[in-house]
Amino acid sequence: MLTVAEETLADLAKARGKTISTALFGQEINSETYAIAMADLLLKGEGDNADRLIGGPEYSTLSNDSFAGQAFNFLLSNPPYGKSWKTDQDKMGGRKGILDPRFLVDHAGDHEYSLVTRSSDGQMLFLANMVAKMKHDTELGSRIAEVHNGSSLFTGDAGQGESNVRRYIIENDWLEAIIALPLNMFYNTGIATYIWVLTNRKEERRKGKVQLIDATSWYTPLRRNLGAKNRELSPADIQKVMEAHAAFEDADPETSRVLNNEDFGYWKVTVKLPDGSKDTEQIPLTEPGGIDAFIEREVLPYAPGATVDPKATKIGYEISFTKIFYKPAQLRTLEEIRADIRALEAESENLIAEILGDG
Repeated sequence: MLTVAEETLADLAKARGKTISTALFGQEINSETYAIAMADLLLKGEGDNADRLIGGPEYSTLSNDSFAGQAFNFLLSNPPYGKSWKTDQDKMGGRKGILDPRFLVDHAGDHEYSLVTRSSDGQMLFLANMVAKMKHDTELGSRIAEVHNGSSLFTGDAGQGESNVRRYIIENDWLEAIIALPLNMFYNTGIATYIWVLTNRKEERRKGKVQLIDATSWYTPLRRNLGAKNRELSPADIQKVMEAHAAFEDADPETSRVLNNEDFGYWKVTVKLPDGSKDTEQIPLTEPGGIDAFIEREVLPYAPGATVDPKATKIGYEISFTKIFYKPAQLRTLEEIRADIRALEAESENLIAEILGDG
């Protein structure tokens, strides 16, 4: 990932008549992957970059941050999906003892706003790690690209770590786009994957908005399967994605949608019913009139006397990618249905005639 990114940056600079100098930094816990990356850099004569590649079983990105306090222009990661980080959690002091500033931030008036996710899946923590390493005091800031599976879009209830990560990123207006990739893109899994694109220097037209791109049908079949991988993004496919991103249009609801940040947020409200029973309602942040209007319209007509516990109200964020790009099946016309019925009736009559005739 690092060397291809370096080559791409060099090509982009050359096309614009410029030269650039890049310094690569990387951290990898898998010993084999780390060794391959080191060999790749050394064979290319990039000894300085190899010196900045840290790896091995003791160098977990989560519990052993090798670049604490450092910030970068571009950040890339492909974190593990659905993998427990319980071992890292214990090393960091347990769920309630984690004080790492990457995962305990200042947000929404809370000086200890927790981004700590459930121990069963730590992929969102890798995103929080990269967010903590963005440059905020430079003209161009930082850009992030991370590959996640679908769970990062919606897992975690309001107030839980996964939702808090989404809220933290979206309310700071750092989420620029999410791109749905084709299935069967990786060697060891055929599940749906998504590229999260973040920046702390959005161009003016993108401020306060998030672009979702459905690129699931843009792929080139491989001549020969490589494990679960039987598809890849050709240069033409990548160009389609780039063009859709650059166009930043909501005009094509099948491939590109542009939504406001608040479209992804909701209030989780606890409603006390007259019979004394902790019901909950999930109310969009875009609800006209807010919580009170929703309760007046959707709750009180069916449960007079119901009240909202304001202390229990929490804000959550989720990205319903499938719902947003849902394509309803085209309904058949009445004429088509009638024609099928007539054809069945005719077929039935012929069968009956044949049966009676044979008798």
